[in-house]
Amino acid sequence: MKVQASATPTSLTIDPNDPTNYTLAILGDLHMDPRDTDHSYEGRGHIKKILDESPNPFLVSLGDLGESKDVNESKQLFAGTTDCFKMVRGFLDGFEHKYDIVGGNHDLEGIDEFATDAENLEAYLREMGKDTPQFCYEIAPKTLIVGLGSTQFRDAQYTSHEVSLFLILVWAIRLTDVVFFFLIGRRG
Repeated sequence: MKVQASATPTSLTIDPNDPTNYTLAILGDLHMDPRDTDHSYEGRGHIKKILDESPNPFLVSLGDLGESKDVNESKQLFAGTTDCFKMVRGFLDGFEHKYDIVGGNHDLEGIDEFATDAENLEAYLREMGKDTPQFCYEIAPKTLIVGLGSTQFRDAQYTSHEVSLFLILVWAIRLTDVVFFFLIGRRG
């Protein structure tokens, strides 16, 4: 069976005044390296332009924020450090749109700066302006985005890869006040 693409892409009609329209931008593992940021900032400019022109934009970073190697000849990993968190916070703030982060395993990799996962997690939360490693936002009526970030790296018994991102459409159906949740997507 041969499949041919349409010569004209399908176009979506989006009413910017319709609160049910939203734009969800998802950034993969950033692994930012302070020695090489030109492409990251160029990419941010492209994504920001799209978000600026889109209804109800929301941005999610999937964590693994910094490069997992020595980037400044300190013989220490950059990922999971206070310097890494500060750099990436500035980068994400530059989108000038609401965002949150699903912390990845490398975001707790500050083994040269922090003695424990708990200390590393506390610094990550503080520097990234987060109250908890998880988040839940209603990005449009009856539409939630939920992120579950890593909370262990060194202390993980089985694995240190435990991030999840869920887009949940919620239909509140009045059958003795039962609410049904439908899982649309997941990264893990």
